[in-house]
Amino acid sequence: MMRLSKISAFFLLCILVSVSFAKEDVSIPKGLHYKEIKKAIPREMRSYFKSAESYLKKNDMLKADQYYTSILTKGENFYAFWGRAWCQWQIGHLISAKKQFANAYSSCDSIYPFLLNYADFTLEAHEDWDLLSEIAYRAYEVSQSDDALMILIKSGKRLNLEDKALKQLKFITKKFPNNSNAWVFYASLLRDMERNEEAVSAAKHAIPLADDPFQLRLIVFILANNGYFVDAANVCQKLSMIAKRSANSYEAWGFLEYKQGHYENAVINYKKALNRDYKIQTLIMLARLNHLYLNNQKVATYYCKAAIQANRNLPDAYYLLAEISRGKGDLKSAIKYSKIQMELMPDRSQSYYYHGKLLYEKKDYKDAVIYLEKAVRLNPDMRRYRLVLAKAYAGAGLIDKARETYKNFINEPLKDLWKEEEMLKESTPEPR
Repeated sequence: MMRLSKISAFFLLCILVSVSFAKEDVSIPKGLHYKEIKKAIPREMRSYFKSAESYLKKNDMLKADQYYTSILTKGENFYAFWGRAWCQWQIGHLISAKKQFANAYSSCDSIYPFLLNYADFTLEAHEDWDLLSEIAYRAYEVSQSDDALMILIKSGKRLNLEDKALKQLKFITKKFPNNSNAWVFYASLLRDMERNEEAVSAAKHAIPLADDPFQLRLIVFILANNGYFVDAANVCQKLSMIAKRSANSYEAWGFLEYKQGHYENAVINYKKALNRDYKIQTLIMLARLNHLYLNNQKVATYYCKAAIQANRNLPDAYYLLAEISRGKGDLKSAIKYSKIQMELMPDRSQSYYYHGKLLYEKKDYKDAVIYLEKAVRLNPDMRRYRLVLAKAYAGAGLIDKARETYKNFINEPLKDLWKEEEMLKESTPEPR
């Protein structure tokens, strides 16, 4: 089913927006700048490091690598190993980069920016879970920061090893039982894996420990999403005492109101959050609330376009605009927006399926077949894809192909073509 800013994945979305251990600078990773390391390197080596950095800024990795290599001929140096590792990675010499990262790690395993950079390399280039787990734990020992925990969550999702990521997060909560972020991230991953009651239990454990507005907001999301409205309201009260007029506070109250079905109040709070912190995810949430629950398509369109103005590569915004246009009977605009969404998500079967349905509704059956066939190729196990494709074949006059594609359903009326879109509107959970 097509999902739009899916609430069950909202927690990790918030985390991913807020923290990341991806490369921030193409030329120089954080922590390797000369000004930052000047006092940690021998005086006689400083000119070499300065020269290496000058070439890094020019994106001349080969020259920079030569200077780091010159330093290592005079003796082992952690920052020279790291510099070489970075250069070799950017050049594309991954085996050499792996060796230099390992040398640096053996030389010093307590430099936090390096550990994040090493984790990023390991995930992108080698997908070595055991090493990633080790680096993440060491980074957390050094910093006890959100970024270190994100290594586990990001790596677990990327490598389809969320169970292992969860196990390591649980281990961290036992080793650092008073660290609120460990419990909050553990609860968030449990929630994303739909282990809801365990997520609630972990979130409740974090309540007395947490005083960070971001963490408290995540706790509210978990509790409210499972119907624990009173507990969520108490956390909102705590959050308001800590940061009354913050975006985190308004977002928490907005989400609580939304899950209780108080959509007008939710919009009021999300608008206040937007005034405090102009975030794309808040724009999309406001668009979603106005479109799905308040039937205010003009305002929903405004927020979608505002989000696109901030970032033109937002599939959710284009999908919403397509749905709004379809609801008004403007299939031409709906198809235009759907095409952009599809181009932004070329590997996602749902994008082709949705676009094909729009063309089917327009009675452009031959073009609909093209996109529905792509959807089926990408996800052949989805029965509904084949049902709509069979109908499109029939509409295009390809009756034999229609029967071959889905014999059992070809004669059934397709009255619920937009069933998935109707199901986007969520019902409120039972109060707990």
